[in-house]
Amino acid sequence: MARTCATKLFYRKRGYPFVEDEYDKFERFSHSGLIIQTIARSLYPEGEELGLDLEIEETAQRAMRILSHDEATLIGASLISAGKYARIDILRKRGNDFELIDAKARAYDSHENARAMERNGRNLFWSKRQPSIATHWRADLEDVTFQVVVLRELYPNARIWPFLLMPDKAKVASFNSIYSQFEIRHEMLPHSGRQQISANFKGDPSALHNDHFLTLVSVQKEVEELVSSVRQAAAEYVESLQRPLQKIKVSLSVGCRECEFQSTAPSFASGFQECWQGLARVSPNILDLYHVSDAGGRDRSLSDALIRRGRVSLFDMPKKYLTRVNGSVGSINKRQLVQIKNTQNGTEWVSNELAEILGRLKFPLHFIDFETTTPAVPYFPDTHPFDTVAFQWSCHTLRSPYLLPEHSEWLSSSDTFPNFEFAKSLMRQLGTNGTILTWSSHELAILKSILRQMKERSHQDDALKNWLSDLNQAKEENSDRLVDMNQLCLNHYFHPFMKGSTSVKKVCEAIWQTSPFLNTESPEYYVKIDGRILSPYEALPHLEINGNHVAVTEGIGAIRAYHTMLFSLEGDDPGTRTRWRQLLLQYCKLDTLAMVWIWRHWTDRAGPEAKSATRQNFG
Repeated sequence: MARTCATKLFYRKRGYPFVEDEYDKFERFSHSGLIIQTIARSLYPEGEELGLDLEIEETAQRAMRILSHDEATLIGASLISAGKYARIDILRKRGNDFELIDAKARAYDSHENARAMERNGRNLFWSKRQPSIATHWRADLEDVTFQVVVLRELYPNARIWPFLLMPDKAKVASFNSIYSQFEIRHEMLPHSGRQQISANFKGDPSALHNDHFLTLVSVQKEVEELVSSVRQAAAEYVESLQRPLQKIKVSLSVGCRECEFQSTAPSFASGFQECWQGLARVSPNILDLYHVSDAGGRDRSLSDALIRRGRVSLFDMPKKYLTRVNGSVGSINKRQLVQIKNTQNGTEWVSNELAEILGRLKFPLHFIDFETTTPAVPYFPDTHPFDTVAFQWSCHTLRSPYLLPEHSEWLSSSDTFPNFEFAKSLMRQLGTNGTILTWSSHELAILKSILRQMKERSHQDDALKNWLSDLNQAKEENSDRLVDMNQLCLNHYFHPFMKGSTSVKKVCEAIWQTSPFLNTESPEYYVKIDGRILSPYEALPHLEINGNHVAVTEGIGAIRAYHTMLFSLEGDDPGTRTRWRQLLLQYCKLDTLAMVWIWRHWTDRAGPEAKSATRQNFG
């Protein structure tokens, strides 16, 4: 956390409330990291496991006693040096040589790595264009580098060989229902009162050892590249933690948008507000600008410079600098200018072209949305780590502009690979007529992935193959058969309530607040509390599951619900599985209904031309 912003270390140590990244929450909930660590440990059966049942200092002393022998293998070794604590997944000592192995639930592809080495002599951990660590790998590599720093301080004369052990997308998992073979244990640690979660494999350990999907990758070169900066940063952090606790000051920047310490509860401290002081109350704020980091053309530090000078209003952004690097005005800049102008005027904006575009849509109109996941630990046999799993679709179909939309849906609830039945059921619903509307390119990317999986798994279905191929061809030809409503929104629509976002939830919430006819036609989503009209997503009913009131209101939540339902993580009670299923269905249904609302709103705002073209197009 401190590597993203050193000031956060102060707030973390002071116990300020923070928001955990949604994907990190899912990884913790799905236990994929625990399962990967358990598989990793099975590869070293001689290892002595060091749990967390003792105080950290006692566990570290125990590790040092074991490492005093010429040969040792430790699982979960705790090491402490000069105020720095590292817990190493697997540590093997052979004389003066140490193998340090860090198990990660990160996507790695050994085949892609080999191609990268052939291309330019650099592996996947390095940037393609310059000899520096790739940004998306830096955090994981700094993590293992920090462990090396601590180990080197304890054994300055040793030779240390660091590795990452990761799921390999080039490998195929053969386990049938691997999650059912793990028991997740929750226990309270007596010395700290914290809960420890562990995964215990109930199957044959030799099978886990001999047939797995992990790959061991040396990161010696990468660690040497990072060790100096990591050692320096660690020393700075340790110094700041000496009593009294010191806050490391970092300049305010657009990066503050991602701050985890943005509590809005009046009874809790907010790290963001503590840093920004009165600037946090400026609205509309420069942080709300669409692609604010790209503002400034050649001078991409323009936004940060304005923030440092205390000019944080959206209207402080000089319009003349909203250009590309070459000085021209691109699509991002146009969107930024539309946002500033219409926020300043408090006006809703519809482009002159939107009416003509909407008039070209062919009925029936199919509004579709998918729920998918790419699990690090494969759900099904004969699949790769991080393979796409498409488990749910929702569709609202408008047969004519005069009829109510018809809803259809599909949700897999069996423990078999669902993708082909998912696509086949969708094909039956959509057929070959009308316009298919999505909110992003995600849905078409998933269908393209399923077409590829049909080939990889030798799945024979000519009708499905031809249908998927035709859709892919229509996408490449930019046909009116497929329309991305998010792209339409970016180019042709803005509402001040949306700020810099074009997510379907933000657009839906904006029109929900300003289109009373939607409230009356869909009263089941209309909830008003303390004078505020909730968004339809906030108004979704909660269901009680094991004493907790639960709702699914976003994509990561949908993945968690599917994962829980599929593997009976809340118990085998059919009623519990039914409630999870109901939560998934009502969420995905709202996503496509929201698209219908937005289409209707746009048609209304685009004026008589759009309505006339729509009626004429229907015939």
